[in-house]
Amino acid sequence: MNPDAVLKSLMEGNERFVQGALQHPNRCNESKEKTSSGQSPKAIILGCSDSRVPVEIVFDQGIGDLFVIRVAGNVLGDPQMESILFALEAFGPTLVVVLGHENCGAITAARSGAIGGIPSIAKCLSPNVGGAASVHDAVVENVAHVVSELEKVENVKALVNDNQLKVVGGVYELTTGKVTFLS
Repeated sequence: MNPDAVLKSLMEGNERFVQGALQHPNRCNESKEKTSSGQSPKAIILGCSDSRVPVEIVFDQGIGDLFVIRVAGNVLGDPQMESILFALEAFGPTLVVVLGHENCGAITAARSGAIGGIPSIAKCLSPNVGGAASVHDAVVENVAHVVSELEKVENVKALVNDNQLKVVGGVYELTTGKVTFLS
């Protein structure tokens, strides 16, 4: 699928989720059997590990549809970058989504300086989160920062320039379930 078609399918899935009209695609025994010998996800999602943001459900996707990387604050450290590059090379997805969410605890902790057990995560967050006017603005800034950092990586940049890959950011609203994609 081309990147725009994949993004559209995720947007449609999110709309189904918001409306409470989930189709639960690819969540059957046949899907388990089909993917047992390999995978070909259409998108990579770099999201926060927050339990309130279940990525496959939020986008109404199923087994094998998404390559999901979850880490507090949806940060881009070496393991996340290597996971993205691995998935791009091994499986050929055409979309990368950096997914932040409202009221992110990692960003709130970094903004307050109470980073406690997450110093390496806080170090990976956008340097601008502390100066943002609100937690929401900091979440948006961090998502935009990660998208920008990804687009600078040579392998990613080449795929984007050849229109084989799109990298986008989005923010999930906890109360509504809506993902707003950043332009």
